[in-house]
Amino acid sequence: MGLDWSRGEFQLRDIAGRAPINHLRRFCTSPHTRDLYNICVGAIVLTVAFVVVAILGALSVLPDSGKLGLELMVAFVTAMLGVVSWSYQAANARFGAADLFAGEIGALCRISAVAEIMSNYARLYRAGENPPGPPESGNDYFAVFNNNAKDMEVLDGDVVGAVTQFYANIKIFQDCLRRPAAADPKVRRQQQLATMYYGFLAFESARLALAALIDDRDRCQEAILSAMMSELPAYFFLYRELCDRTDDVRWHRVAARFKGYRRLIQEIGDNPPQTLCVADLARPVVAMWRDFEATKRPVVAQAAE
Repeated sequence: MGLDWSRGEFQLRDIAGRAPINHLRRFCTSPHTRDLYNICVGAIVLTVAFVVVAILGALSVLPDSGKLGLELMVAFVTAMLGVVSWSYQAANARFGAADLFAGEIGALCRISAVAEIMSNYARLYRAGENPPGPPESGNDYFAVFNNNAKDMEVLDGDVVGAVTQFYANIKIFQDCLRRPAAADPKVRRQQQLATMYYGFLAFESARLALAALIDDRDRCQEAILSAMMSELPAYFFLYRELCDRTDDVRWHRVAARFKGYRRLIQEIGDNPPQTLCVADLARPVVAMWRDFEATKRPVVAQAAE
């Protein structure tokens, strides 16, 4: 009988180059479930200790220990197994919420990267052209957040904060894209610059949210690099446009991120992803940064040297 190429394991591991998620290992290692894992381990340790004491007491190995009733031992073990079962079910709920939001945020980042939204917007700005507004659509591109925001309450506070910041920024970015262009050319340019700034914040917060949501290393690297494909072009644009506006608070926010980006790119270059499809994303991201430093010496880099 031939290979069943429709199996999910074959599609993920042999075609996409991804290992299927091991749920037990994820439960034991994920930051999302560290507290539940500790509760589960504590329940197992108490159960083992109680059973050992009960057996020793029944065999009268421990002096004056008395005999523990069988009913008490069964009740205690059942209660502890219930705690273990509850911990695993609660962990699955957290994983479901994390994967749900990671899926939507990651999809939005991949769509933007493929369409080169930020690069095209920057090109139109430099050419003095008005970018076309997005067509009116009844589609809800934030359906997961709008319909399942309450599910985030099971996640850690830092994760909730990162996810919420992304959706706040991306919705402002969407509103800026849909805003009618001003008649005054100077005002219109300021509108476009503000749109790029909010777009940058959106994809920066997307990178941080994805890093907090995704446990698997390969999937996390792929998602982060997908976000950076839109984040970096926006950053380069803002850096060049705002570097002469030292009194603009946006310039200080942009300049403060330079050293962090340089270190991040260096780590990506020194520790490239092992998965082929992820490595294909890492190369253009590193190349974009090196071209940025080579073509126009950043002000922050000059000051540092």
